[in-house]
Amino acid sequence: MSAPGRRPLLGLLALHFVAGGLLVAAGYRHQVNPDGIAYLSSARKYLAGHFADAATGFWSPMYSWLLAPLLALRVPPLLATKLLDLAAGALVLAAAWRLMDLLGLELRARLAVGVALVVIVLHFGLTVSTPDLLSAAFVLLYLSVVARPDWTEGRGPLVAGLLGGGAYLCKAYALGFVLVHLAALTAFRLLRGTDPRRRVVRGALVALGALAIVVLPWGLALGAKYGRFLLSDAGRLSWTYDGPGRPGYPMQRDGFLPPPDALAVSAWDDPGLLSLPDWSPLRSPEERRHFEGLVRANASQVVSVAHGFSPLALPIVLLSLLLAASRFEARPGRPLWALTSAALLYPTGYLAFHLRDRFLAVVCVLLLVLGAFAACALCRALEIGRRGRGLVLAVVCLSFLPAPVAGLRASWRDGGQWIETAQGLAAVPAGARVASNGRWRQTLYVAFHGGWRYYGEPRPGAAPGATEADLRRHGVEYFLVWGDPSALPFVTGWPLAARSGALQAYRVPPVSRTP
Repeated sequence: MSAPGRRPLLGLLALHFVAGGLLVAAGYRHQVNPDGIAYLSSARKYLAGHFADAATGFWSPMYSWLLAPLLALRVPPLLATKLLDLAAGALVLAAAWRLMDLLGLELRARLAVGVALVVIVLHFGLTVSTPDLLSAAFVLLYLSVVARPDWTEGRGPLVAGLLGGGAYLCKAYALGFVLVHLAALTAFRLLRGTDPRRRVVRGALVALGALAIVVLPWGLALGAKYGRFLLSDAGRLSWTYDGPGRPGYPMQRDGFLPPPDALAVSAWDDPGLLSLPDWSPLRSPEERRHFEGLVRANASQVVSVAHGFSPLALPIVLLSLLLAASRFEARPGRPLWALTSAALLYPTGYLAFHLRDRFLAVVCVLLLVLGAFAACALCRALEIGRRGRGLVLAVVCLSFLPAPVAGLRASWRDGGQWIETAQGLAAVPAGARVASNGRWRQTLYVAFHGGWRYYGEPRPGAAPGATEADLRRHGVEYFLVWGDPSALPFVTGWPLAARSGALQAYRVPPVSRTP
């Protein structure tokens, strides 16, 4: 990174941490979501020495590994996720600054992009607790290495491979992207013929070796637990969830599900142990047609997510492709090609799986950086003056802000209600086995704050007698009822342990025995 750019970057990082800290304190310290609870539960298991239970094929480990020291310092769990996400956001800002340096963006353009990125990373980091932002940081740092003209020399391949492996440990999806992007980048350099072939091939092999050094030990650790070599099991559940008929998640269809181990909060601690009906587009014409429709729908969703980041997303991609093939890509190593190809390749894996906008945080950052570069290049080509360039750049940066601002507003002060509900049910002791009549997600939040073990909901359409029998079979001690309990005749006569708003906790009585 050039020395003149370090001081403005430090200013942006300071702005990020100050703004993030104020926002967390004021409105996001109680934000909670199911994935975040699973990662926190895994971190607690690592601290307790339950390593086999903590390691799962579904949840990548890095997020929990980094949460564990914060929990050891007795940082409140939900606050720990926000501190970690703020640190991840700082890495994203630093990586984006390096990318803009490689593209030769002037300082004013970098500052404009940086200020917009502060808002974007706060949105991704504060409105949900997941490793998506952390994974994006590693992917962007990887790109900041391989986009350099001399990345195949010295320690470049080693660093690129280690960063790609780190991205995998944050989120397994990143592994496929790094492998495909590295292959495309290597093929491009070989076809161009401007670099010695031996150096290009050697750099790719060293990067792959470094990647394997990070990836394989975790795959072997999972293999020791599950009895088969496994890099990730997350895709399998997502694949079956999107199968014909949309069967829904197991907790929505399979009735009560026990937590997988003694320290688990719910079955969501290890969703890889759950199952849904398998399917394959090679099995029948109907399933092939379903797959084709799924790909079309997901392709449309990818475009919709990109357009949600900015209405200028499609023009930015098209202009970046044109510039990458033109004389404006004059800097050595053609970094514009490396970044544009990454923005196009990263979403392709989601054509077969359901998608959320946070999954494409990498693409959002790349689109903003590419948009700033394209705006500056277009203004130079049209000989637009300094004031006009500033106006065009402002339009590009501002186009990325409505979505994150709306997301931050929608999540403002969310989560506090579940703490209050759990406090109102304090008569239910910590460690109790609980189940509910519905509202799985909300009950999970209450169970997390109450320190309970959550067994989920009854099987849809189950007879009252079957539900009561299942509760006792699983040893559930408290049944949490949302709303009017009159629709559940088997709770009539059960002792009411506590009530908190619309939620009532009934003590499940032991089976009466005739003398």
